[in-house]
Amino acid sequence: MILVHVGASADKTSARQVGWPVMNTKWKQRLGHAALPICSVAGVLAAFGIVLAWFPKTGDMWNLPLQEIDAPAHYYFIRKLLREGLGAATRLWPNDAYYPPLFHILAASLVSLGNLLHIKINIYTAFNTVWLVTSGLVWPAGVSLWASYFTRKVDGRFVEGWRGLESSVHIALRPVKGKGKSTKRGLRHSSSPSGVATAAETLSAGGSEDDGWDEIVDSGSASCRPFSCAMMLIVPLLAVASASHPFQMLVSGPLIAFGLATTLLPFWLYATLCLFDAIAERYRISRWLVATVLLGLLCIFAHPRIAFTWLLLMAPFMLMRLPWKAIAGLFAAVVVCAVAFFFYMIGHYHSSRYFDPSSWFHTYKPNRTVPDALRVLFTDNVGGAAGWFMAVVVAAALVAALAVVLRYVKSRLVIIKFDGRADGEEVGDGSADANVSAGISADNPLCDAEKSVVAQSGNGKDDMSAAGLAGSDVLTDAGCDSDTVDSRGHRFPPRSTAPAHMMAKDAVSLVLAFVLVGLVYVCSTSLTGWFPNIVAAAWYRAETRPLTMIPFAVIPLLVFAACAVSCSCGGDDSGTDGTADTPHDSGSGAKVLQRAAGRVSAGWLSRNGGKAVSIMVLAALAISCQFGNVPRQVLGQSLASNTTLAGKPENEQLTRAKYDVLKQTVKLTGNASLIISDPLNGSMYGSAMFDANMLYPIYNAMHEKNGAIFAATESAFESGDPAKLTATTCPVDGKVPKYFLAMGPQAPSLQMFTFRQQYDTFHRQDLIDGYVKAGTLVKVRDFSSYGPYAKNWALYSIKCGQ
Repeated sequence: MILVHVGASADKTSARQVGWPVMNTKWKQRLGHAALPICSVAGVLAAFGIVLAWFPKTGDMWNLPLQEIDAPAHYYFIRKLLREGLGAATRLWPNDAYYPPLFHILAASLVSLGNLLHIKINIYTAFNTVWLVTSGLVWPAGVSLWASYFTRKVDGRFVEGWRGLESSVHIALRPVKGKGKSTKRGLRHSSSPSGVATAAETLSAGGSEDDGWDEIVDSGSASCRPFSCAMMLIVPLLAVASASHPFQMLVSGPLIAFGLATTLLPFWLYATLCLFDAIAERYRISRWLVATVLLGLLCIFAHPRIAFTWLLLMAPFMLMRLPWKAIAGLFAAVVVCAVAFFFYMIGHYHSSRYFDPSSWFHTYKPNRTVPDALRVLFTDNVGGAAGWFMAVVVAAALVAALAVVLRYVKSRLVIIKFDGRADGEEVGDGSADANVSAGISADNPLCDAEKSVVAQSGNGKDDMSAAGLAGSDVLTDAGCDSDTVDSRGHRFPPRSTAPAHMMAKDAVSLVLAFVLVGLVYVCSTSLTGWFPNIVAAAWYRAETRPLTMIPFAVIPLLVFAACAVSCSCGGDDSGTDGTADTPHDSGSGAKVLQRAAGRVSAGWLSRNGGKAVSIMVLAALAISCQFGNVPRQVLGQSLASNTTLAGKPENEQLTRAKYDVLKQTVKLTGNASLIISDPLNGSMYGSAMFDANMLYPIYNAMHEKNGAIFAATESAFESGDPAKLTATTCPVDGKVPKYFLAMGPQAPSLQMFTFRQQYDTFHRQDLIDGYVKAGTLVKVRDFSSYGPYAKNWALYSIKCGQ
């Protein structure tokens, strides 16, 4: 909206007569400026409400551990930080290896804060709270910020719909060349205290044609951002529509460290794109470089493997945006990092299959067909009718992005056609340099092509015909903004629109990113062989981590397509008769404004038809995805069932009987005594629930680094030699008592662990009976009374004094 300060009642009447909005109260201006932040906050809060509604409402969710294979490890990491302090952040793993600690530091800090305030917060509550805040607030906010990178360029075009009035007035009041001098009638500064010209003063008084116009138009431009406001309400809902992220990361694993890094990734992506813009414009490079580096380090601290996702998504933008020297440098850096990562892997994870990619992940089995994987990709893992709606819109977005590219290619052909210097033809007024006078350059081909048409229609002269006016509208739609210059002469990059060639580059980049994400996901879930192994290796081959990338491929594509449609569906602001006012028939300022406002009204509506359609389609999509979304509902139900003790088979990870056995065990042994047991029978939850000192607090304690004791204990127990068993286990953790817990076979839901056979020795009853007979193991408590399934359940003390 154009805001005009009116100083007199007569001026107000003149402004109202022509339909020019009058705003003379500061609070209305402030409300306009606050619209975008209010919409942004409202959108994020709405997304947070959806996440809260999805989260299970049971009390067990806040008082019991999540029964997933990786969950005990995360609880163990939090307890280790609470027990040993922040210094343990670099050695969270039981073998003192590094594990990304950011999520666990946040959870442990919340527990510590509660202790400081004398508020008891258990680790499950801290765990859930950190996930809810990061997934329900930070994630939608990050996606909205990333989307604003594209939407901010459309708002300039919305304002340009009103700025079409500026074009018309400038045409009507443009210089009239006389004999040796030009006479201008235009806009001037007002003598009013506000310093802004009134409507009557502006249009009737003489002066510089540019004086006062920026003050009048810009006073409302900043607040006139309806497209961005609408998108800030829609995008957060789309961010939490897909089951792929953040919900999948809590249920599968849970992979909360990688999930947190994924949640923070949009901020890194946004900063990276802004850095590319700064490099191209040579403006504020250091600021965005620092922001990009800091956000990148934060994401990598959350989980280092998120760098692969960032590289996959940003590689197309790098290829399309950066100079070749920078691309070559980045490629060299990636190669160096890849080599370093390879040597790290072979140094920490010994295997003879590194040079045979076809043998990697030899236990992997596809869990989807290729068509099913493509369905998940195009539907953004949204189920039901909303999923098919999503697929249609995604396909349409791809078409729109490709149309932007084709439009750009067509504009290049126009340039070749009209560039007389290139093919020797004369254009415009017959001069080979006509293109130069029209402002043609290689920086903005589409805009330059339109300028060439304008130059020809004007036949090289300075006046503007109807074709010239239409050309100016095309220039506005194409994004031909010049740099902004402030009162001190400082030049700033254009803030409202992007050149057409930049839009085409973004379109190519987003389509390539979509294709690359699809390739990785299909390879991770549907294909086998050396090529899929190489492509998906960085994400551990399974589909869980590549699933998180699908929203990164879909949401920006949808937003960009909406922006492209909004910017391309425009009309011209010329009169209905195809003519424009000239200095000779302009008449009084009020009459000029009356005619210009009439043209702008029709032009504004035609310009914003595309915006309205885009907003309505995406709004309908975002709302429909919140209902009947089966994949997301299934994840919520699975989460609720995996945090309860009721209704579980007695041989599962955690049941009421196992909960009670672990509780009694810790009561008998204390928290300092070392307890040896197979973690896959559920004993690893003893550490998560009761802070027990389990030798195997997680399912994969790993033998590398300081983990030799794990393999040595398994080997000593399997030997059947009492002396070897005591010599191996008794020195662990000093002189604290040592115990062995037999609590049944491995849980069926934990059978996916590749190296589960290493714990089979702890289930051999003949070995246990032999150690009991030798006096090495002494039964402390028999738990077989729980039922037939609890046969041979018992707690034994290891006699280290013998």
